[in-house]
Amino acid sequence: MVRIVICLKVTRYIWEGGDGMLRRVVAGLLVLVMLGSAACLATTSNDEISIIFNSWLEGKPKGIVRLNIETPKTDGVCFIAVHRFPTPYNPTENWNQSDVVYRGKVRCGEIVVVKDIINLMQIGVREEKGEIRPLYDSPEYAIVVISKQGGFNKILQTDIVKPITDVVVKVNFSKGRLKETYGPSSSVETAKSSYCYIHSNPDVCVADTKLTYINSIPGLKVAFGLREEPPSVMYIEGWGSSCLSTDPNSPCPQSTWHSSGKKKTISQVGELSDFVSNGKRAIV
Repeated sequence: MVRIVICLKVTRYIWEGGDGMLRRVVAGLLVLVMLGSAACLATTSNDEISIIFNSWLEGKPKGIVRLNIETPKTDGVCFIAVHRFPTPYNPTENWNQSDVVYRGKVRCGEIVVVKDIINLMQIGVREEKGEIRPLYDSPEYAIVVISKQGGFNKILQTDIVKPITDVVVKVNFSKGRLKETYGPSSSVETAKSSYCYIHSNPDVCVADTKLTYINSIPGLKVAFGLREEPPSVMYIEGWGSSCLSTDPNSPCPQSTWHSSGKKKTISQVGELSDFVSNGKRAIV
């Protein structure tokens, strides 16, 4: 990047100070300098700009998401995990699971920059302040930070509007206990409402969740339905609780449950609930 800046500054000086003939010669040299500088730039494999530049030349534009994770200023070591959820133009290795973007340990109080290269694909347009702007496929991330002092987890929804997107994530460990009405009240209750495919895939769990309330009025029956094509989209709020345990035979004690945020959830099935009528109400 420094080479480009120096070349352009020198060229601009000659352009402004030269006579007519020199200006025409420099005009041709300027193109060569710019192309040559770009070629030098593209050879730097670790440079973010070169990655984006090469991808555009190949006709497969890429973008970079930089997650600036600010860990809390406390004693000890913080474990950080970042996963990316699948989207139509940024799929994961297994569509039903997230991909690991980063896992590591740092001293608490440090800022960790996690970079993820994504496909920069335009999926539509949107209007902002009277201007039509492109709408890009924007991935979601799950961010988990755990230390002996507490835990943090967040579902992050990005809004990609340019090739390089910076997102700041300030980590604060939860303190105290939330009311039981806002989340699972115990590990026993959680176990009753969910089950895991331990033998086929230990990383996938299926849990019951309340989707919506439906109300009927006399003379009208109602139901709740999901579509497969085009798929229905919902935002389901997730709850998390985390701790750090070094004894595999001793489970983590129950700790604070807090909201991780809402996850964009796309239906993979088409189904219709039972109908209710005559003023009855139901929970789906």
